Amino acid sequence: MYILDEINKSNPKDALSTQTIQQATGIYDASPNTTLVLLLDFKNSASKTDIWTAVQEHLQPLREMSYLTYWNGTSKERVLGPITVVATGEAPFDLINDSKSNPSHDVFFDAPLNQLSSTVSSPYTMANSYYASVSLSKAVGKVWLGLTSSQLRTVELQVKNAEDIGLLSRYWDTPAWPLNVRNGIWKQLVQKSVGVLNVDELWTVSARDWRICWSVGWGICA
Repeated sequence: MYILDEINKSNPKDALSTQTIQQATGIYDASPNTTLVLLLDFKNSASKTDIWTAVQEHLQPLREMSYLTYWNGTSKERVLGPITVVATGEAPFDLINDSKSNPSHDVFFDAPLNQLSSTVSSPYTMANSYYASVSLSKAVGKVWLGLTSSQLRTVELQVKNAEDIGLLSRYWDTPAWPLNVRNGIWKQLVQKSVGVLNVDELWTVSARDWRICWSVGWGICA
């Protein structure tokens, strides 16, 4: 919040709180309108704890300053803010999808990517979800030296199903070793237009061109 306040400090605080989300500048200097996704991984059931209440309380300062992405029920559109809150893990979809427990509609769900369909009506929409995620092995089966043609067709279908609903597809638990296999799978997912590339170490994908490293071979890239 401090960073956002500093970036937007040229705007009077009392005025900023009444502005629309698009008028608040995000944290990225090169792309001020790009949202930062805050992925909250619920490790326990919200029905058995006070996690949901705690989350709402901690988000309130950001909410009051119009820093959060939200769903506008009147115009039927997602209004992007500097921060987009996405709940995953044991997150309570019933609470997120309920106007009483999520009245500002600014906490979104991480939908199950492998359960989306182009032919069956889905409960997951742009109004309540932002990501659509699944473990790569759960989605396509065991991965060895790369994604096979059959596995790539599954990925392509799942990515399209998410896109049709307006969600960003994401595969987690991708192989981390050997490095050339890891990099090759990243390249395959990007080529299939995955919504977001899930990585544990940002420097790994930003410090050098891992697409070239993948083609070179074993152990060349750290």
